[in-house]
Amino acid sequence: MMAVQHCQQLFPCRHVVTVMLAPRKPTSLVEFDQVLWDIQEIIEDERQLKELLETRGDSAQEWLDIFQLLAEYPNVSKNLQSSIFRLMIRLSRKSGLHPQCLTIWGVQKLGNHPIGGGAFGDVWKGRIGQQLVCMKVVRAFETSDVKQILKDYMQEAIIWRQLNHPNLLPFMGIYYSDMEQKQLCLVSPWMEKGNIVQFLKNTSPDLVDHDLLAYDVACGLSHLHDMKIVHGDLKGVNILITPDLRACIGDFGLSRISATQLWLSETSRSKGTMRWLSPELLRPGPSCVPSKESDVYAYACVCYEIFTGRIPFYELPEVAIVFEVLIDKHHPSRPKDCARLRPSMWDMMTGCWNEAPVSRPTMADVLVRINEMNVDRLLEPTSGWNNPAFTRIWNDAKYPSVSQNPEGDSSRKSEWQRDNGQVRGHELDNPHEPWAGKCLTFV
Repeated sequence: MMAVQHCQQLFPCRHVVTVMLAPRKPTSLVEFDQVLWDIQEIIEDERQLKELLETRGDSAQEWLDIFQLLAEYPNVSKNLQSSIFRLMIRLSRKSGLHPQCLTIWGVQKLGNHPIGGGAFGDVWKGRIGQQLVCMKVVRAFETSDVKQILKDYMQEAIIWRQLNHPNLLPFMGIYYSDMEQKQLCLVSPWMEKGNIVQFLKNTSPDLVDHDLLAYDVACGLSHLHDMKIVHGDLKGVNILITPDLRACIGDFGLSRISATQLWLSETSRSKGTMRWLSPELLRPGPSCVPSKESDVYAYACVCYEIFTGRIPFYELPEVAIVFEVLIDKHHPSRPKDCARLRPSMWDMMTGCWNEAPVSRPTMADVLVRINEMNVDRLLEPTSGWNNPAFTRIWNDAKYPSVSQNPEGDSSRKSEWQRDNGQVRGHELDNPHEPWAGKCLTFV
């Protein structure tokens, strides 16, 4: 039996199947491992994959919801998880849909004007209950290609939703401010201290732990690369400062699942800011695609901002940078008046700026180097995003129908089957994990 048909039997629209997602082996009407095997078979079979990607409407929505649940299941290998992410993105772009659990409600804009913006979006300050949030609002009405921009935002949301790390800005969800669902907002926590550029400008250098900030960014980027995700637009203004003065990476608008270049259009080619772009991204041609190696180059540029307080190639107009990097093969110059930039840190940065991508260190290597530079102190990872408001919002997310009694629940409303960290009498290892104790009923 084809895996697509098997999965359709496991998750039929008019039949009820219960699956327990928990840290232990599921005991349910469907063995979860079999579902994962079926998904793996679909991914590896061109004909079945084509059939799945041609689904639309309710059928596509059900697949996307299932993929998100599978991606959150703790026993999924990183390779399969990455494949599921890529499949979600492809189906989302083709169908114009996203997993329902990404949608949140009750977001309120604050003020009459946005606080910032870019080519296709505005940034607003907002509120969910007592929690201040940042709203990245698509300005699709100003362009004829509304569907394309919405798909780009959905792709960013799907990638961002998979990330869970103290040095990555959390994604709270998608909010629609109009009935037609064209005014899409990506919602994240409000960072009162702003980005790292603003923080460095407004804070005395003696009060800044520069090494710790560089370490935080390296930790976040290393986690992205472990997840096989390329950021693609790493720079100081995309690094936020938390209330406890730690750094976290944000803005995943140009992020990509690595090894997906053949699946994406020419619009996926580098759109990053020129001063942070590696040589291969400045050259037209097949190598002009963001990669882990180009992220490493950009990371050194962020370190340059952290330690010098200046942007890369600050002494040059932007039009001269291509010549400087590609013809003269120069990297940003070391300022003479920057005592805090130690020789060991500068050597690490110049290694990240190596013209040959394969000669650059990995982010795992960078973390080792940073720790070696700080042998006289312990650089400790920051604590996670333990915020009751986040937990409440995520708990209200709309997953496929959840019920303790599948026979008696035909609604599609989602609920978390928890009672003080317990599910059906079984204690959870961590009741705050997104997958913990979900008893799912597909109706």
